[in-house]
Amino acid sequence: VESAWGDEQSAFTCNTQQPGCENVCYDKSFPISHVRFWVLQIIFVSVPTLMYLAHVFYLMRKEERYNRKEEELKELQKEGGDVNIHLKQLEIKKYKHGIEEHGKVKMRGGLLCTYAMSILFKSIFEVAFLLIQWYLY
Repeated sequence: VESAWGDEQSAFTCNTQQPGCENVCYDKSFPISHVRFWVLQIIFVSVPTLMYLAHVFYLMRKEERYNRKEEELKELQKEGGDVNIHLKQLEIKKYKHGIEEHGKVKMRGGLLCTYAMSILFKSIFEVAFLLIQWYLY
């Protein structure tokens, strides 16, 4: 297993004996280590997916809060309180965020936008890293 931060320059040989030439020669041939470049690519390509997952977790937490509030309102309704307006508002909020059934989130609105943007940015990053690698090596 090759270390991403190891010294790959120690095995490189330069064809002249001038001081400092080996560093210049190596840097011109390999501006960035392959492994470091691939690690950077993995990080950049993974970030949009992580952002999408963060948005999904945010909606799941929001659903938990709405369900808790709905249970509290139903308890008040059993005790004789008039909470129909609040329950309707809560249903509208749940629908707005794409939460229809327990545990199911519909892809619409902000979540759909986040998903589309994550796919777009992943594609852009993949193409950009492919072109950069082609240019460098």
